[in-house]
Amino acid sequence: GQISAITLSYSLDELSKAVSSGPPLPEVLVEACEKAMSRNPEERYQSADELAKVVSDWLEGAKKREQALKVVEEALDTDKEREALKEEANQLRSDAEEGLKEIPLWESEAVKGEFWALEEKASVLEEQVERLGINREQLLRAALTHKSDLEEAHIELAKQYRREHEEAEASRVASWVNRTELKLTEHASALPEGHKVREEHFTYLKGTGALSLTTDVDGAAVILEKYEEHNRRLIPKVVGSLGRGTIVKHSLEMGSYRLRIRKEGYHEVLYPVHISRGEHWDCIPPEGGEAVPVKMLPVGSLGKEDCYVPAGWFWSGGDPVAQRSLPRRRLWMDGLIFRKFPVTN
Repeated sequence: GQISAITLSYSLDELSKAVSSGPPLPEVLVEACEKAMSRNPEERYQSADELAKVVSDWLEGAKKREQALKVVEEALDTDKEREALKEEANQLRSDAEEGLKEIPLWESEAVKGEFWALEEKASVLEEQVERLGINREQLLRAALTHKSDLEEAHIELAKQYRREHEEAEASRVASWVNRTELKLTEHASALPEGHKVREEHFTYLKGTGALSLTTDVDGAAVILEKYEEHNRRLIPKVVGSLGRGTIVKHSLEMGSYRLRIRKEGYHEVLYPVHISRGEHWDCIPPEGGEAVPVKMLPVGSLGKEDCYVPAGWFWSGGDPVAQRSLPRRRLWMDGLIFRKFPVTN
């Protein structure tokens, strides 16, 4: 009996080493083996048919997973082709734009025709990209009909809807934003609790950002106000105090805010802040380096009608409903003072 125990222990150790060096064993089969070898006969399978059913069910599931993975692979095979077509279409549009820029508007069709042809070719390629994208999505959804909990398919679909959600937010089309958010939530939720990709997507959807700020005088009090819609106007409402002095990565929800900065002996400073999805708003200029402190001006240094705008970042352009809107850009502006009302003759 002692020899048998030692032999069994040695065999299990060898098995453990072999398993740890290879792919993980399926939990279902491990549990089936443990149950079949239970020390208590009553806890074992009562017939070979019971054990056979567990194994056959697992084999059926494994077969479905294999079929589903083949469909996912087929979907992902289109990615390189789509990227190549997209790059070619972008280059054609860029060449057409550059060419037409040099031609006066009043010139004839014969002169512009060469560049119009480039635009038309770009449109054809973009349609191909869109069709391939639709086909990719359909294949990934088809994979889920083979195995509804296939992580690989849910991960790819969530990634796709996340990109679409970012585009929708940039376009400011509420219906598109809501639709893509629902789809992203659906596939992120299908991933197991604690899954890294699931957590990343839900962090993105929550959208919480952060604020860092410092002033050039010590002990300045910072009051936080948030803009809320009231009778179709945005009205700043007090949220609370952020304390005194330097603020480092203070967590803030997405939205528009105004900081009211006060210090005895100095003019009050109004500092607007917009927190985009997951954005860290700071006072670091484009060239990098240290954050630029908000400059506070001593009482008496501003006239009655003077407006002081402290240095910082602001969003410019990107309005989809404005004609010939400039592209959306985050720009830095140095501090300035101007009058409330223009001087006229």
